[in-house]
Formats: sequence, structure tokens, C-alpha cells
Amino acid sequence: MARHFSRLAQGYALAVGLIFASPSYADDIFKGARGPIGKDWQIDERVACAVYQESVQISNNFILKYWTGDAAGKWVFVNVPYKLSVSEAGSKAGLGDISVGAGPRGRIGSLHWISYAGMTFPSGETNEKIKLGTGRLDKKFGLFVTYNGTVELEGALEHNFTGRRDGLAVPDETYWGLLAGGKLTDKIRAVSGLTETHKENGSFLLNSRSVARYTVSPKMHFEVVADIGLDSKNIPLGKSVGIYQRYNF
Repeated sequence: MARHFSRLAQGYALAVGLIFASPSYADDIFKGARGPIGKDWQIDERVACAVYQESVQISNNFILKYWTGDAAGKWVFVNVPYKLSVSEAGSKAGLGDISVGAGPRGRIGSLHWISYAGMTFPSGETNEKIKLGTGRLDKKFGLFVTYNGTVELEGALEHNFTGRRDGLAVPDETYWGLLAGGKLTDKIRAVSGLTETHKENGSFLLNSRSVARYTVSPKMHFEVVADIGLDSKNIPLGKSVGIYQRYNF
């Protein structure tokens, strides 16, 4: 039964993978840069599908971002996820854990950076067998950088001070990512590299990540994102592929 479900889950993920994007950390093209000058707001829509062993997770993350300034400024974001989880225990859909954050940002020549402090609230359902949230209040700090020179370099470093769940402490998490690539045509860019999540208790997950972007106009672009699990300890390996859509205004 388990083997049959695993094949079913993988087939389902492949079928919808072309229209759903990865829900994992957003190491990305121009990760450390703000949106186009004069367009201070961005709607970032990420519909996501991933397979982890014998479960399928689909999420729709609606992220609203606001930037100020060019060489120096600030930014604010709100992330509202909606999730569907399918496993042998059944399926469940609903609101996930909502995140908010803010911090300073800036640019020195071709080097762009964004930093933030934020919180993730336990808004997702945790009372059922299939959980849509962590059931805890997390505090996060992060730094994202982009160097847009002859070669584009993308870096990310985030630390999650995890809250208590059911009265028990949960190991803190640190995440890093490093991608490299650049411009292929006037409208297409691509980067690839590695990402890793590492927990205080020694558990970790190492992924490869590839991103391709098609720019329709300064107002809109699309991305195809693919993640493949390479190595892990006490964290399930997974695969995901999908699409991000962003609109600047």
C-alpha cells in the first residue's frame, strides 16, 4: 500500500509540477535587489508542489512587498500561505503559518542587499493528523545579496529562532544559499547552485536549486524553479518544480 501510494504521489506531483512552484526558501534571481525604481509595490504569487517521500504538499503563497529608496531604503513584506497536504493519513487544505517582516536595504554599485527581522505566526491548523502549520511562534533574521556583474551571484543567510511547540523546545534553524548565473537573452536569465537548511541538533537538508526567469516587462516576470534533494540527515529528501509570478506597481 505504501509503495503504491508513493508511486501515486510522485506521478501526481509530476503532473502538476509544471504549474506549481517550490515552497522552499526563495533563493532567487535578483534576491538582494528591490523591484524597479518607481514601482514600490510587488505582488509575488508562488503556487507550489513538492514530493517528500510518501506525501505531496501543494501551497499557494501570496506575498505583498513594499520598498523605498534606491541606494538606501527599507522594505516590508507579508506572506500568506494556503496549503494542501496529501499523505497516507488523508488530505487537508487550509491556511498555513503567516509571516511578516521588515528591515533596511540598499545598493553599492552592482552589489544589492536586503535584510529583515520577522515573525511567523501559528495560524495553520495543527490539531489534526495532517498539520498545515508548525504550532509555534518563530522569530527570524535574514540577509540577501545580489552581485549583478559579468556573472550574477545570489546569496542568502537566514536564522530561525524557533518557538516552543506543545510546551517543548524545537531546534533553531539556519539556512544558506549560493547561486550563480547570468543573462542568456534580453528577456531570459538563469542561475543555479546549492541551498542548505541546518538544525541545531545536527539534522540538515542539502538541495540543488535552478531558477530561470522570463521578463515580460518592468511590471511583470515569471520564473521556473526546481529543487532536488541531494543529501540529508533526519529530514526527508524531496523534489519540486514550478512557477513564480510577480507584478510590480
